Amino acid sequence: MIAVNQVLISDTGDTIRILWIEEDYSKAFVIDIDGNSFPVMMMMPEIEEYKPITDQYSALVEGEFTEKAESIRDKRWEIIKDLVNKVPDIFNRSLRGKLVAGVVSKKVSSEKYIYAYLKQYWQRGMTKNALVPDYHNCGTGNRSADAKLPGRKPKNANRIQSIKITPEIMKIFMTVFRERNKDADKISLQKAYENMRNEYFADEIRKTEGTQYIPSYRQFVRRYNEEFGLEAQLRAVKGDKAYEKDHRPILGNSTQEAYGPGSKYQIDATVGDVYLVSEFNRKKIIGRPVIYFCVDVFSRMVAGMYIGLEGPSMAGASMAIINCGEDKVEFCKKYGVEIEKEDWPVENLPATFLGDNGEMKGITPENMIRNFGIKVQTTGTYRADAKGIVERFFRTINEKVKPELPGFVMPDHRQRGGEDYRLDAKMNLNEFIAYLIPKIILHNRTIINRYPFDDQLAKADIMFKPKDLWSWGIKKRAGLLREVDLEQLKASLLFHKKALVTESGIRHHEDLFYTFPIAMQEGWFVRKEGKKSVKVDLAYNPRNPREAYVFYKKKYHRAYPTMDSDILKYNLEDYVFYQECLEHQKAMDESNALLDSLNAHEQSKKILSEAKAKADKVIHTESKTKRTKEIRSNRALEKTFQRQKENDVASESNQAEVISINRKEPDSSKKAMADKLRKLRNKKFNRGD
Repeated sequence: MIAVNQVLISDTGDTIRILWIEEDYSKAFVIDIDGNSFPVMMMMPEIEEYKPITDQYSALVEGEFTEKAESIRDKRWEIIKDLVNKVPDIFNRSLRGKLVAGVVSKKVSSEKYIYAYLKQYWQRGMTKNALVPDYHNCGTGNRSADAKLPGRKPKNANRIQSIKITPEIMKIFMTVFRERNKDADKISLQKAYENMRNEYFADEIRKTEGTQYIPSYRQFVRRYNEEFGLEAQLRAVKGDKAYEKDHRPILGNSTQEAYGPGSKYQIDATVGDVYLVSEFNRKKIIGRPVIYFCVDVFSRMVAGMYIGLEGPSMAGASMAIINCGEDKVEFCKKYGVEIEKEDWPVENLPATFLGDNGEMKGITPENMIRNFGIKVQTTGTYRADAKGIVERFFRTINEKVKPELPGFVMPDHRQRGGEDYRLDAKMNLNEFIAYLIPKIILHNRTIINRYPFDDQLAKADIMFKPKDLWSWGIKKRAGLLREVDLEQLKASLLFHKKALVTESGIRHHEDLFYTFPIAMQEGWFVRKEGKKSVKVDLAYNPRNPREAYVFYKKKYHRAYPTMDSDILKYNLEDYVFYQECLEHQKAMDESNALLDSLNAHEQSKKILSEAKAKADKVIHTESKTKRTKEIRSNRALEKTFQRQKENDVASESNQAEVISINRKEPDSSKKAMADKLRKLRNKKFNRGD
């Protein structure tokens, strides 16, 4: 169907614009947009033989012009604005002259210019901007700027002169431009120009007489800017990935991708700008945590989170996805924070997850797609801007916690003379999670700046708060959220490992074993000689050691710890870190242990050597038979000697004087026996009195 202001072209190349159409659709006034003629009337069957084309003047509708151009446009508009509204009379040749004469009589402009303005207005789209002057026709236009070197000769002319840029020289320029763009981050334009001059104009440089004709640097740069626009230059210097991330035009917003709550969650991770301490020993600094957030694109509600020591990976992302489906009241209660259901109502999965390429690809997301019907989208590398909403939330959280948190990393860390923020660490992992929960609740109640306008939200008088947007969206645009079996979701997305079945249970860690009813019924843990080692697939939660699943007979079964160990009271990641610290301390202490062992060995060896030397002096005087025959009597004498020695030590330690009550002297027979025993002992060991 033909419409007013439409541009059409004939088979012969004639281009016309439709200015006005009769109500009965029988005829129309048109104008040749490339000629110098006035509007003419054509019949519709004739016009319908033309084909529609793109309007070459459509850019004038929203163009940007100089202040001078706008002033001229406005002046021209004031002259013809009354004439252009008198349709269709102004198109009629017999009536047009009288209408124009009326304007001329007001002495605002001459007839010649009025007709010129009318033609320009009709040919270029019948808008006010159609009257903008043609400054692009001024100057040299498409002619080479160096067809004739402009200006007079320089006052202080030297032997080196610029030359005309001929097609041959331009070919040299293009060759140099392309080579330079391959390594634009390393080669400046100035360096590229110098290389070109030395390679292609070496003969001119070597001339000892006459003028040296060499293209100037100004000519070189001008041609470069003409041939390569700003986008091409940035791509050459920064690279395509950096350009797409930091410099590309932003012509849309993420909210356009989401119709309602649950349309899409953006998920991303970052290393927290704060140092934490161990839950077991606050003297131990455990480094910076990895923080995951899932944010609903439509409402900006935080749908899920995970904070731990697991580096950015699908394993960490899985924990955040699981948290999206958890009851947030119970989740917060684990960390000692009491909230109401309406403070954080999200406990569903979305229709689509959008995350980084590395984290959201692999076996686990494929399971999520297959088991729960959830789509997984990934961004290109270096395209954090594709997840702008969750990236913005990270910055918002940082701004809120920076003034408060001990151990927060400021920009001057690792700079010379900068503060060592690691030493300021005070909070452990669980405390940090509990600290962030109120910040998330506050975000859910805070008005979002620059939220895209939605007429339905405006009619409903909805404040642009995540909490309000979510509640309104659930009522008006629901149907995209996914209700899932949380147990099966956990089993699909938790951390997985091959765990050994032992007599103590399914071994996850040296201090943590699991069991489940079927394993007990089938006697998995009964000890038997020659029993083969078996490993099973164990899915576990690093934040909660009590939560684990064993895959057996094509199904996940809930597993339970076999002992009420202290490890169950702590974050498993923190416990593992503590064990690693102990191993590190053992390794550090190994050199000291080796030295102690060496000293003990040397002392023992010295004593043994001395004992051997003393024994060898007397052993040869006795026969072997005699030595072995008298073992029993020797033992009895030695026992008596040791007892006496021990009694002597006991007497020395007790300085109190023992006074006999009856003051009698010792029995002479007992004294005689003691003397006899002493003489026998001395004789035995060849000692004198």
